[in-house]
Amino acid sequence: MAVRNSLIGNGFHLPCVMCLMCMLIAVCEAKPVVSRFCPSDQLASKVQRSLWEPGFLETFPLRLQFDRVYIPESVWTKVSRNLTQCNLWLPQAFFAFQRGRGKPWEVLPPVPLRARDRAQIFAGNSGQRYASDTSKGLDHLLKPGLGKDKEGHMAQAMELQSSSAAQSGEVGMRFGVGHGYMLAGLRLALLETWHRRLPDAYRGHPVDEQHLRYSVVAIWVPKEGWKFTILWGLAYGLEAAVVAFNRMPILGIAACRRMVSSAAAAYFDDELSLEFIRDTDVSQSGLHLVFGLMGSPPQAQKRFWAAADRCYLGASVHVGLAHSHGIVRVQPKASSIYKVRDKIDRALAMRQLARDDAGKLRGDIQWLFACCTGSAAKFAGPLLHRCQYGDDPSLGERDLLVLPALRALACQAPPRDINFWASHSPCTLIYSDASFEQNQLRLGWVIFAPPPLRPHGGNCSVPQAVLQEWTPRKQQIFPGEALCLLVLPLLYPDLFRGQDTLWFIDNQVAVAAAVKASSSEEDVFEIAHMSSVLRGRLANRRWFEWVNSDSNPSDGLFREGVEDCWSQRPCTDPRSAAIF
Repeated sequence: MAVRNSLIGNGFHLPCVMCLMCMLIAVCEAKPVVSRFCPSDQLASKVQRSLWEPGFLETFPLRLQFDRVYIPESVWTKVSRNLTQCNLWLPQAFFAFQRGRGKPWEVLPPVPLRARDRAQIFAGNSGQRYASDTSKGLDHLLKPGLGKDKEGHMAQAMELQSSSAAQSGEVGMRFGVGHGYMLAGLRLALLETWHRRLPDAYRGHPVDEQHLRYSVVAIWVPKEGWKFTILWGLAYGLEAAVVAFNRMPILGIAACRRMVSSAAAAYFDDELSLEFIRDTDVSQSGLHLVFGLMGSPPQAQKRFWAAADRCYLGASVHVGLAHSHGIVRVQPKASSIYKVRDKIDRALAMRQLARDDAGKLRGDIQWLFACCTGSAAKFAGPLLHRCQYGDDPSLGERDLLVLPALRALACQAPPRDINFWASHSPCTLIYSDASFEQNQLRLGWVIFAPPPLRPHGGNCSVPQAVLQEWTPRKQQIFPGEALCLLVLPLLYPDLFRGQDTLWFIDNQVAVAAAVKASSSEEDVFEIAHMSSVLRGRLANRRWFEWVNSDSNPSDGLFREGVEDCWSQRPCTDPRSAAIF
């Protein structure tokens, strides 16, 4: 059955194609044509013979040309290579712009006032760190009604008349004509020339009582927030107060040394003099002369004549034996010892040590034992460090044993003798070593005593009961090397008493523990510290050095014992020892 699709038969698509062709032509005619006008051409015509004309600045007869710059021959190559990468015309754009317009071009262009510059100017005038209109100000910390958003309070304050304010005529009659124009004078003066002198002019001066209500500072208190308090002294130059405080004593001491040959020194604002001629006080007389001419003579009640004993900053210095024995003795004052003793007794009674008390006790202990022989200041180092920086102030059973020992060391601390021309005794050489094999720790040592004594060699085996009390490790060589520091003074006290020793150890960690008399390992800390205390009681001065194992003569002693071939030589005295 045939189907009739259209009135024009099966060729109905031909008229459709013709219609589409006609529509396409109409669309092409309606398509906009892009204009060939270029705004840059019009702009280029307007900038001719001006600063912005391309190539104008490069061809302008500028004041500075690269070929006119004199460069030494030694740096010509380097400078020319660097300058070829720089645009030397751009920095002179302002000069060319002003000269092209017929304007003055001899001065530099104005510098924009940035936020950083404005903040520095504001800080120089008022002492506040940031400007008042910045987000870093303290307005958000003020109470409601006092901030910059609340202008009612400030408006009322501005309406009040000052009772002490002087009129312009009164100021002129009192100080002369022209002082009423202070604002005009400030505009003419450069800020950099006068505000830097304010710290020197006003440092240390008190604030006037009428101005105290304006001298308020904010202090951040942890866990409480910002606190406001009155600053009684002017805030100018507080950051340089210590420098200015020490500048004059240092200058005066330098003049004493160079002009009047005074042996003098300065410790902050205290001036010290050292006398070499008895009952003359030459150095002190020169010190008084110089500081008197400087306008700051020392006060009479603070002048001390030269003496054999002098107490200073918690220390007692005795120089009576300097001429006869060449010894200066330094020891802590009795009050310093009593202060440490009382703080320890208070902590033991309360069974706790607060953070602030631990820090103060730590500083007092270090200063006290700096005047004594030995390294007892580090005895309670781990305990004081934990209490100072930890959160738990309570003292455990082990801590209650450490503090009484520290108290006894402080009360029995021997003085320190400094020899500055006494003859030195011969040095004793010591070599020590340790081995840990098959869970057995052995120690070996060789002591080269001064003649006529023979060298001493020895070894020992550390019992398992001692090893079980140490911190578990795969290797116990480190505490074994440190144990030699404690064993040898116990076995040979006569060889250590009053002698200088040079001790060689082939373990670098053990050398560090011996030098510092402490260690981060708790068991090694106790060994190193107790050995230091023992050597201090024997008045033994020591120096520790590292040596490689091949150069250590004690290496064979701990392996083969007294049967070692080196120990069998007739000049040695080997023996074995036991540790219980």
